[in-house]
Amino acid sequence: VITMNPNFQRRMGPDAYQFFYTHEMAHARLRHLHQNISVRQAEEEADCWAARNSSYRVNIAVINYFRRGNGGSLRHGSSRQRIQRIRNCGGIR
Repeated sequence: VITMNPNFQRRMGPDAYQFFYTHEMAHARLRHLHQNISVRQAEEEADCWAARNSSYRVNIAVINYFRRGNGGSLRHGSSRQRIQRIRNCGGIR
């Protein structure tokens, strides 16, 4: 079950929000709860999977969200690291 906060959606807009939903779906698809990998590795894989499985518009929206300094954490990496990951995995130059 994925639970998303509607206030979070309103703050970031529907396209960036879609990326985060897809990121959470990635954890399920990649069976992260059933693997013995680090949390950081799981988050990096989820970002890449989401970038590959999102539209260009969604990837650009979340890159812009990260550019404003949002979305970084010890668990997920810095906003800059996440931007680079999305660019690399999503094929955005």
